[in-house]
Amino acid sequence: MDITLDISASGNKRVLNYLIDTLAFIFVNFVFGIIAGFIYSVFHISVSPFHYYNVASWQGMLWLMFFWLLYYFIMEFFWQQTIGKFFTGTKVITVNDKEPGFAPMLLRTLLRPTPFGFLYFNEFKIGKTLHDRLSGTVVIDRKKYAEAAMLKDEFDQIGVNTEQ
Repeated sequence: MDITLDISASGNKRVLNYLIDTLAFIFVNFVFGIIAGFIYSVFHISVSPFHYYNVASWQGMLWLMFFWLLYYFIMEFFWQQTIGKFFTGTKVITVNDKEPGFAPMLLRTLLRPTPFGFLYFNEFKIGKTLHDRLSGTVVIDRKKYAEAAMLKDEFDQIGVNTEQ
């Protein structure tokens, strides 16, 4: 099926995805911090890199960036969606209407923190952000995608003899 602008996720949904994912990331880090603190206080074993680096230090920021990218990669590689995309009914596919493999998802993830990546939102093309364009992926609205797929299947059945 051709991926067209009408089935791609709107800019509003993509911003909402980002906000929900940011809150989810903060929550996961909070829970991990509580668990890591408990383990350290009981067993005197540090399981957190932030035991050694202050979050406000450049090393701490690198660790946060690493975990942030890891969150996106794991979620989108295994499920084609993050928590934010789940709640907004969107998912990631390739521009060729396939499930993205390892290389496109890794490239998509690594390009996420590029400066000015969101400037591509206003272009009226599929793959609106820099990380979408260069990785050959697109975020689609699952409901619109399903409707378009059903319509295509019905159209393909026109003239096909189903009686035998």
